[in-house]
Amino acid sequence: MASFRTVFGCVVLVLFSAITPAYGQVQYSIQVGAREDGAARSSLGFRADIRTNIYPDAISNHWDAFWIGSNLANGGFIQFGYELSTPIQDCSVIHLSYITNHDQTCMLLFWQYWPNMTTYITATLTSFGPTSVDINGTWHTYEIAAASNGKAWSLKLDGQLVSSADFTPVPSVSPPYVAAEQLTMGDSDRLGPVEFRNMSYLESDGWHSAEYITALVSCSELPDFKHCVIPDEYGVEDIGPNHIIAGSGIESAQEGSVLWPVYKTAYSLLEAVLLGTYHGPDSNLATHTSIGFWTILAGVLALAVLRLRKKLGGAVRRS
Repeated sequence: MASFRTVFGCVVLVLFSAITPAYGQVQYSIQVGAREDGAARSSLGFRADIRTNIYPDAISNHWDAFWIGSNLANGGFIQFGYELSTPIQDCSVIHLSYITNHDQTCMLLFWQYWPNMTTYITATLTSFGPTSVDINGTWHTYEIAAASNGKAWSLKLDGQLVSSADFTPVPSVSPPYVAAEQLTMGDSDRLGPVEFRNMSYLESDGWHSAEYITALVSCSELPDFKHCVIPDEYGVEDIGPNHIIAGSGIESAQEGSVLWPVYKTAYSLLEAVLLGTYHGPDSNLATHTSIGFWTILAGVLALAVLRLRKKLGGAVRRS
């Protein structure tokens, strides 16, 4: 079994403090990625493949990270992925994985658990063992799931347990998601791009692949989480079934728009209407689908087909 060392920290601030802004300065969190479909709500596990991309960071006061995560029913949040740090941080205990022009970019695995929006517990894994996670272009499966004893979250890389978050697991309150994230003081810089694929979620009868995925496009001013306008150079797009690429230099998408597959748009709209998250013609979904009788009818039919497929699939598994 590979050896993984873990360093823990607890901070009463917001977000991973790889960047410490001076007093009065505004820090921005830019996220682009994708959410799983609505059926992933109330899941107790989620996973996705992330393709490693390590690169030199031109601006030292940035923190780039690529992760899977989910908002939880108890108001908490959990995430697991990898991050890149520049020499301005202390890289002496971090596995060195990229050197260019005498500048060092450090890659490390990390997870964070947020019991609320002002406190988080973070763990940094400073040894990768014999895996190839620090090799550019390689694919790796990141997984967060309730441990069998029901008392902790298990964090796995390529099916191997690498760490545990000792907090009682609770279901997701919204669909889990994947994200390419950059913390910045306002200067735009390279973010990836990084590919994500095979998003799936865990239910009592096993793992299920996402039926569709929608765009995550977010910009927040910290520490108050005020909305800001995301720069045009950051985007997300689908490049295959349940397969996206996110980061800088990618075509921009609108928050909540369906990335894959396109024919599920009506279903997404119907679900938003039924759940009360649709707020009229100015909402994100409405910009991609016009409301009307035929749209709603198509959504009803799509919903019926999906539920039937799921029911029949469960019957086959039990037989």
